Amino acid sequence: MDLLLLSVTLIWGMNFAVMKGMYTYFDPLAYTFLRFIIAVPTLILILKLRRLPLRIEPADLPAITGLGLLANTIYQMLFVTGLVHTKAGNAALIGAAAPIFAYLTGVLLKREWYSHRVLAGILLSFVGVGTIVLFGAQEVALGANWKGDLLILASALCWGWYTGAAARLVIKYGALRLTVWVMLTGTLLMIPPFMPSLLRQDWRSIPLLGWLGFCYSTFLSIVYSYLIWAFALQHVGVSRTAVYSNLTPMVALFGGWLLLKEQPAIAQFAGVAFILSGIFIVRSKKPALPIRGARFRMAGLLKQKAR
Repeated sequence: MDLLLLSVTLIWGMNFAVMKGMYTYFDPLAYTFLRFIIAVPTLILILKLRRLPLRIEPADLPAITGLGLLANTIYQMLFVTGLVHTKAGNAALIGAAAPIFAYLTGVLLKREWYSHRVLAGILLSFVGVGTIVLFGAQEVALGANWKGDLLILASALCWGWYTGAAARLVIKYGALRLTVWVMLTGTLLMIPPFMPSLLRQDWRSIPLLGWLGFCYSTFLSIVYSYLIWAFALQHVGVSRTAVYSNLTPMVALFGGWLLLKEQPAIAQFAGVAFILSGIFIVRSKKPALPIRGARFRMAGLLKQKAR
């Protein structure tokens, strides 16, 4: 599971730069909407190939639609627009608040047990993100891009709430089926705000490099990564899953060093140590007991007591 989450972190970390580059060729909203239009049928095909049912209980449809609206429609609109109006470093630093929101949401909705140690680990990891970004030359200008910063903060809150709130449904339906439904409902809700940008886009002017970046952002950053994220929520809980997203700025740091020859500051390596220490603290906590498993275990104990 750690390797799977690390792979998602690597993909999302590199996708940050890919998306910024693709905005040269694509309208940001058109780019995002087309990614989801293609990702949804791909996920449905995977579901059918695995011979898993698509059906859900009607009573859960409002909750799933709410998650789709939050995690896809609103989150994507806030994140894409915020990324256009702020610096990459700002987005990385502010977006790192998502694991804190996710953990507190999980505690509030009783999907996680509150633990001072877990919260301390998440906060330590957040400090590490801040150290990496703040010491990265010309990457942060908090306040100068306050509109974009607020949009990124709102997107982090949306993703954090989705991560914390999805735990019950992902246990009930499994990672693949829930991801299909969340993405399907969210994509349908994208039509009114995103369709005008899709229609205005000049698709014939996009070069091969643009389409390669698009495929990376669609099939790896969405299809693969969303599945792994939901799968991790199902098996290791909210806090241990969410904290891995703080590795994204670290990936960006080393990616810039290796690919762009950007020399990191020594203080940024202290940030790496903080992030890894925070993840180790959270990871050392036993994963939350799945809701369904907890019910079955409690039922067994009651039966034994009755005997």
